[in-house]
Amino acid sequence: LNESAGAIYDGFTANTQFYGNSLLQYAEFLGILIIFYALSKIVYILFTRYLRQLAKTTKTDLDDILLEISEGPVIFLVLILGLYVGKIVSLTPSSPPSQLLDGIFEILLTLDVAWFAFRFIDSFVVKYMHKHAERGEAKLNEQLISLIRTVLRITIALLTLVFLLSNFDFDVTALVAGLGIGGIAVALAAQDSISNFIGSIVIFTSKPFRLNDTVKIGQYLGTVREISLRNTKIELPSGTYLIIPNNKIVTDVVENFTMAKERMIEQVIGLTYNTNVAKLEKAINILSDITLSHPNVSRNDIKFMEYGAYSLNINMRYWIKDSNLYRNTVNDIN
Repeated sequence: LNESAGAIYDGFTANTQFYGNSLLQYAEFLGILIIFYALSKIVYILFTRYLRQLAKTTKTDLDDILLEISEGPVIFLVLILGLYVGKIVSLTPSSPPSQLLDGIFEILLTLDVAWFAFRFIDSFVVKYMHKHAERGEAKLNEQLISLIRTVLRITIALLTLVFLLSNFDFDVTALVAGLGIGGIAVALAAQDSISNFIGSIVIFTSKPFRLNDTVKIGQYLGTVREISLRNTKIELPSGTYLIIPNNKIVTDVVENFTMAKERMIEQVIGLTYNTNVAKLEKAINILSDITLSHPNVSRNDIKFMEYGAYSLNINMRYWIKDSNLYRNTVNDIN
């Protein structure tokens, strides 16, 4: 029995082969993993103690966001590289463990890239957009950011799934074709919703108007009270609300009175035909004094323009400084 045990013990040497690799090769592979694990700890210390402190001294927060995004994936990437280097340096390429590690490496690298992409969306896109979103359209910004984040995350998840399935020799062509057909079907079914969503993005980016702006869209004049992903609510002078789909707004003419530095008011004042020249000139001077005396009027242009069918017509134009006080100013002058 002792002789048998001794023979078995003598059989285990550094060159003993297991699945195409010797014990020495496995030990070397394990040693490389330990080295890269230690290296990942060094990278972690570098991020937490030095790079973060350095980022705090800068005026911009862009570097803080980039550090937050990359810290975890970079450390994980070091470990993945350790796996790859250990396989290349230590293991026999044709051995089953080496071939298995090829697939594991590709899977881990795909997951690491997806992890970085998810963190990029959450930390850079969302936080950066939140910080630079204008307060006036906070509700619209919040909806758009949330929707953009969801769409991007779903896209990354689907791409990651396709790459992982391809690593398992799964035929992804049929899956991609199915997703394409399904996407077309969904797009056709939700054509109005999609066009309204695109319209909201156009409104969000080009900003033809903002909340509380006085606008004229088509034939409707009112004040913008709400901008959503589907429609825009306009409060009419009558107090009622007009709800306009966003896809209609982007294809219609929009006149924004609030954005204008000044708003011109034009009126026609008629005098009877028995008015002589002196009284006509006096009327023009009175109208000029009335308009220019108002604190919200910057300038005017008042001229006798035409002989009307029943009156001598004076064309009176004056420019209002603050368009938000349009109705009050016209009331005061009238």
